[in-house]
Amino acid sequence: TRFDSLRVVRGKPYCMRHRGDCDHVVTIRGARLAHADDELDAAAYPLRVFAARAFRRKCNMCSLFEASVVTRAD
Repeated sequence: TRFDSLRVVRGKPYCMRHRGDCDHVVTIRGARLAHADDELDAAAYPLRVFAARAFRRKCNMCSLFEASVVTRAD
């Protein structure tokens, strides 16, 4: 499905599915026309505009270093 064929409402959450069973919630917060400073090569898209930081569990003994092994319910 091409983006220009969709009818979207700004701020409304949508479900994007790929690979048949992998769902993601996508919300369009805004849109604008391309600017000279934007990447104009269509092959460079989609651009990543946000990347969540990886969650790293700290050691429960020292609370300083990253844990190398995490166990649960033992």
